[in-house]
Amino acid sequence: MITFRLGDASGDAPGAPPGAVAHSYYDGPHGPVFAAYTNNDQVTQAWGPLVPDARFDFGPSGRLDGQRHTSFVDPVALGVGELSGNAVQPNWALFNRRRRGIKIDLGPRLYLYRIAGISSPLLERDDRTPVVSFGGVRAPHQVAEEADDVDVALALVMFYGVPDSAIRAQA
Repeated sequence: MITFRLGDASGDAPGAPPGAVAHSYYDGPHGPVFAAYTNNDQVTQAWGPLVPDARFDFGPSGRLDGQRHTSFVDPVALGVGELSGNAVQPNWALFNRRRRGIKIDLGPRLYLYRIAGISSPLLERDDRTPVVSFGGVRAPHQVAEEADDVDVALALVMFYGVPDSAIRAQA
């Protein structure tokens, strides 16, 4: 795993989609990558010169489709470059964090976005291979050496789009 940095971005990030003002950036393999909220904070987007544009129809103000804010029971649309799919949280398990994760179907790729440890968001492939680990309070942020540009863009829209509470607490 390779360590990377997350930070605040200046609003003038190059290549921003229309209406997007970057608020965060990723500096690591396949970077820089910027993140922003658009459509009244109901869409999370990520872009950069070395990654495909990513869009997740969920943000701090809820879902773009108008469903309940914290609901992932119904799929939420997302896309990275030419790939499209959805994110859904089909299971509920009080003591099993893996089952509480958000399953992501992105074209032929399958992922799980979940909380690892006490409070570290983790994006992993369907075979449990870690792709990106966002460090908690004391742990570093890490990306797998095998991660590609799609993995990085997807990880950023999930990290900035989904609050930890949406994974931990389920309705």
